[in-house]
Amino acid sequence: DWDALEALYGETNDWDGLAEVLGNAAEKAEDAEQKAALSFRAAEVYETRIGEPQRAFRAYERVLAAIPTNERAARALLPIYEKDEKWSRLPALYDVLLGHTADQAGKLALLGAAREIAAERLKDAALALRYAAEAFHVDPTGAASRATLESTAEKSGSHAAVVQAYETRLAAIGAA
Repeated sequence: DWDALEALYGETNDWDGLAEVLGNAAEKAEDAEQKAALSFRAAEVYETRIGEPQRAFRAYERVLAAIPTNERAARALLPIYEKDEKWSRLPALYDVLLGHTADQAGKLALLGAAREIAAERLKDAALALRYAAEAFHVDPTGAASRATLESTAEKSGSHAAVVQAYETRLAAIGAA
């Protein structure tokens, strides 16, 4: 019973010990849902009991290893990785979050942030262009998404991507 164990560790204020026990149990768990539940519990101890959310990153990484599309873990890791400047790990998190975002404004915000990271921090023009093209697909009539696609393609020297995006849009309009 994890609640009883938490109470026991709480009596002695040994939150580091509890986080370690939960983390070890999560590592040994074979069921993905159990691994995630224990990992989230360990992360909560780091965040609320110990007051050091940065230390929760391993727990969240363990969740994503077990359930790669877990929105909660991706959302929790994003600010941790940004603060630690782990730029190369961010695109995968943005992709998870995009998969869970239905509204246009939310998608455009995520795609804009992801494109910025790809272009400025990772210096990955192809990845930046992919995010710009996705934003154009989400908002094909928006002036901002069109301008961003064109400027990103210009920087990467890949005008074919713009042509392809426009052709896809024209085909969609023709099919409607």
